[in-house]
Amino acid sequence: MQTDRGIVVLSNSADPVVDLGLHLLNPSYALEVSPTLPSIKLATNQLQRYVGRYQLRPNFILTITCHGHQLYMQPPGYPPMAAYPNGHEEFFFKGQRALISFATGTQGQASALILHQDGRAIRAERIGSQGIASKAGH
Repeated sequence: MQTDRGIVVLSNSADPVVDLGLHLLNPSYALEVSPTLPSIKLATNQLQRYVGRYQLRPNFILTITCHGHQLYMQPPGYPPMAAYPNGHEEFFFKGQRALISFATGTQGQASALILHQDGRAIRAERIGSQGIASKAGH
């Protein structure tokens, strides 16, 4: 079926928007929906093991903080994003197609963060946690 219509979809996200454009042209085209993952509850002392700075690239450091029973990830130049536990070492972000997991040592302290996005797993080594303020649980 040929029409004289076109769609341009602009996005400030790394998520693909092709399905949105196709759906706008033809409503019978299904939109991709991010799966809803189950969230579990972790104790604050377990979340504290992940607090720190993780170097993804030389000038790109992810900061992980904990406020109460909630873990947050903050990329440079962006506000903190709530990270929800999907397992003891795996977290997801609502509305995002990204996960993070943590590599831990024998003491349970995180030594690295792995960003899972767009079919890739990118390891970010922990470079410390000095100066990161976390707030105790509620």
